[in-house]
Amino acid sequence: MNQQKYPHRIKIYKGENRYCIIPIIKHIAGYSVDSEWYMMFDYAVSEKETGESIFEALNVIASSSISIGGEGEPSWMKASKYKSWKSFSNHNIMIMLDQFEDKSYDIWPYSGEELWHVLLPKTATAEEIGKAILDMFDELEKMDVKKLYR
Repeated sequence: MNQQKYPHRIKIYKGENRYCIIPIIKHIAGYSVDSEWYMMFDYAVSEKETGESIFEALNVIASSSISIGGEGEPSWMKASKYKSWKSFSNHNIMIMLDQFEDKSYDIWPYSGEELWHVLLPKTATAEEIGKAILDMFDELEKMDVKKLYR
C-alpha cells in the first residue's frame, strides 16, 4: 500500500455560513485530488474544535493510499450550493494548511497572491491551530480578500 507523502495538505473554506475542511490526496498519476471525505461545521465552532477537525483530516490523509481513481465530482461542489468554481470562489475564502514530515505546520491564504504564512511547531495544540485558522479568516475578511480572486 502506497502511503501519502509529505507535505499533507488540507483546504479550509469559509463561506455559505459554514467552514468546510477537505483533505488533499495524491494521485498515482502525480497530481492531487480532493478527498471524498470532508467535514462541515458552522461559525459557532471553537478554536479547539477547529483544530481537532484539522487533526481528523490529517488522519484521513495519513491513512489513505495513493489514489488510482478518477477525479469525480469535487468535494467543494458536494459541500456547496454553487456548481461552478467561479461562483464558489466568489462566495468562499480558502486557506491552505500543510503539515510537513517533522509534523510542523504552515497555514496560508490561497488568494493568487503571496500574503503571509503562519508557521506552527509540531507541538502546536488543537486550540493553537484552530486559533491560527480562525484569526487568518478574520484578517482575510477585513482585507476583503475575495477581490483578490477576481
